[in-house]
Amino acid sequence: MSHKNTATNHSSENGGVSAQHTGLPELLAPAGGPEAGYAALEHGADAVYLGLSQFSARAEAVNFTQEQLADLTGYAHHLGRRVYITINTLVQQRQLSQLIESLIQAEEAGADALIVQDLGVLHIARKFTPTLALHASTQMTAHNLDGVRKLASLGVKRVVLARELTLKEIAAITTDGGVQTEVFVHGALCYGYSGQCLFSSHRTGRSANRGRCAYPCRDFFQIQGQAPDGRSATFAGHALSLKDLSLAEHMPALLQTGVHSLKIEGRKKSPLYVAAVVRMYRNILDHLVRVGAFENGRLSHPEKAKLPPEFEEDRAAVETVFSRATTSFFTGSKNAIGPSESKASSLDTDTVGHRGARIGTVQELVKHGKATSLRFTCSLPLEKHDGLQLDIPGQSRPFGFAVDELFIVQSKTRQPKPAFTASAGQMVEVPLPPDHPPVEQNAVIYRASSQEVKRRLAVTSPKPGLYRARIPIHVSLSGSQSGGLNFSATIQETNTKNHAQPFLTPSYACGISAQLQIEENFEPARSDESMQKAAHTAFHKTGDTPFTLESLQWDVDGALPFIPMSQLNEMRRNLYQKLELSLTEARSNHIASICKKTAAIQPDTAADQTATANMRETEWSIKISSPQQLADFTEEDFTRVEELVYVIGLNAKPEEAAGHLEQLQKMTSTSIRLCLPILCRAEEKERMQTVVTQLLESGYRKWEVAALWSLQWIRDWQQSTSNDSRNELDIGADWSIYTLNGNTLAQLKEIGIRYAVTSPEDDAQNLTELLQQHGNDLVLLAYQHTPLLTGEACPRAALSSCSGTPERCENTPQIWHDRSGKSYRIQTRQCRTFLYDTEAWCIWPEACQLPALKIRADFSHTVCIAADIHEDWQHLQSGRRPKTSHSGNFRRTLL
Repeated sequence: MSHKNTATNHSSENGGVSAQHTGLPELLAPAGGPEAGYAALEHGADAVYLGLSQFSARAEAVNFTQEQLADLTGYAHHLGRRVYITINTLVQQRQLSQLIESLIQAEEAGADALIVQDLGVLHIARKFTPTLALHASTQMTAHNLDGVRKLASLGVKRVVLARELTLKEIAAITTDGGVQTEVFVHGALCYGYSGQCLFSSHRTGRSANRGRCAYPCRDFFQIQGQAPDGRSATFAGHALSLKDLSLAEHMPALLQTGVHSLKIEGRKKSPLYVAAVVRMYRNILDHLVRVGAFENGRLSHPEKAKLPPEFEEDRAAVETVFSRATTSFFTGSKNAIGPSESKASSLDTDTVGHRGARIGTVQELVKHGKATSLRFTCSLPLEKHDGLQLDIPGQSRPFGFAVDELFIVQSKTRQPKPAFTASAGQMVEVPLPPDHPPVEQNAVIYRASSQEVKRRLAVTSPKPGLYRARIPIHVSLSGSQSGGLNFSATIQETNTKNHAQPFLTPSYACGISAQLQIEENFEPARSDESMQKAAHTAFHKTGDTPFTLESLQWDVDGALPFIPMSQLNEMRRNLYQKLELSLTEARSNHIASICKKTAAIQPDTAADQTATANMRETEWSIKISSPQQLADFTEEDFTRVEELVYVIGLNAKPEEAAGHLEQLQKMTSTSIRLCLPILCRAEEKERMQTVVTQLLESGYRKWEVAALWSLQWIRDWQQSTSNDSRNELDIGADWSIYTLNGNTLAQLKEIGIRYAVTSPEDDAQNLTELLQQHGNDLVLLAYQHTPLLTGEACPRAALSSCSGTPERCENTPQIWHDRSGKSYRIQTRQCRTFLYDTEAWCIWPEACQLPALKIRADFSHTVCIAADIHEDWQHLQSGRRPKTSHSGNFRRTLL
């Protein structure tokens, strides 16, 4: 990567149009490393998002050192662009000090915002780094208006919406959510809702919620199912492998929603990929402004919203650098939950990996002795050293090879002519390598790499340190030329993140000073002006220090002393070194103070540290989705059950829910708590809200929320009846509001949540620390058929058959096997797909040694018959592990 000493502002030199001046949405690009960050800025991104060495949801990206972050942020601010830091993973209790270090690094660099997932991170950042705006990561699964409203009330300025939303849902949230909205427009798609996937975590210990996903959803599965004729059959394929998202052609419609930021995925992609994708979307946005389609911050003339002339060339460049099959996902769907055809078409069950840009098809296989050449007509330029790929029947990955030789075919009767380049429209011959697989005529040929594209998208970067924000200091020289001199350097306060000047003073640094005393007699200077100039020159050389000289003042009695330049330079070095040591000490004290304060955050009812929880002392709760799951329970089985938690299904009707609750009350006198599901899309809201409102009005006051949207619902109802003291509510948080640190509990307390359920992906060490400090405010989840992922795309429709509508959705469980033979249960309900391990997750009886006061057995996702559930319950109560179960990460470290 070459360096340049002057910045290039895309909006002026490269023809781009700045989002700040047109009301265009921000174009936000990934920066997996410094080169990618500079590529994004050079080719027109308005902002970049990046990770530090820890707490990034792309932990295996290159990510940034503190110096690299400072350089890129300074350069971006020089261009009037923005930098967002991703601290969008779940943080365990023992990681809080490292978290605070990362927050301070982001603040010191002058970053514009933090992208967060963990409510504990949000809680700390809002209190201790208030200069950083807070953006809610897509890992927060913000998928409806009520969830976004709740995030806004927590101080979030922007929400990255779930990728599964339609244009109608995006528009509604953008209009009424009270915050900026950000949507993904290009890149890889996770099969499951982001933030609700534990597939990689339970299978490998590598948590997607902590940036370590092993991508098991891209695996190859064998599936036992039912053929269209009703007979049993076995299907095979990449059943959960989604195509890549590409909304380039849907940009006019997306802009009509009023969304604030357009996000490109790809922090693990190359700088070349980032440059190509950013350039394509930049050209689309700028073209809409030039043709007058976009005015006053809105797409006011949709009839003018055409793609730019260079779009096909830009798209070919993107596909050449990296491409899989693409989908618009649910953006093109008019309904909140799209038809089964769109759910099926978003999956690519047959192929994986990079294909490239289609450049032609095999017209002829030409033999030259033992060698074989492809003959085809180029639809794109081609040159030697480019890469080609071919689809081979029966193989999920293409066969690729380099263009070592290239020949232009002028006619079938003339010998092909050697060439270095071929233009689009020319017929060419390219020799296949000797080890090539069988190639069929009419096979599709892809250009998988291009030297010309690499040259066109070359990246430059500024000289390191050139644009880095500096801490302004004031230097004063006092004393007399005959009685010794005092040098003082003091850090000045600045306007944080003032893009016009690269100055930035951390909050802990203001007023820090250092002194240097020189006990020496000096000759008077011949010229005060020359001496002042020499001193300014010397002290202006701040070098590798974090400082920049803002002002220098003489306060000397009598004539100015003559100080040789060499001595001035030595004085400067000594003074700045002392100031830097003072700054480092202040920084350490600042971090230590925050660590102490966050460690001291305790819920009001901290656990008794001397209590030893065991099976006789603990209280159990049971979570179910139907009374039938407890049909074999006797009165004795409920003896140690403090509470039943009943999950209200999305499709429950008021009379059905009331009937279930009546059945439970007849079974046992145990207290009943009502739980709401994780997901509720816009078109599911009305029916669900009717049930919830009726149950609240019927007097049910104990609730458990699995997502922030349902807390917003309940609080809205409570506020509407605020004058009635009988409407005080007892609310808990289910495991899906992840609580891996005490600061998350503190945040939950602030919004009126009394307890939280521990996460099924946590490990024993962290659970022990949490329970020791917060035992009274935690329920230890000990048993569950954990939903490993939840997705809207339909593998049934993609692989075999589908009834076509949510009302007729086939919900018979299927058993899937991955390459290792591991089995999973796939369940489809109302066109929503859930994946479970066929074995229950269970940490009992091992967890009986933990200082837990309350234990949860969750049968709500279990499809076993009542007798099996009863048997598992008896195993748990007798301190035995159920017959078929696994312990997830409990006995290993969560990565």
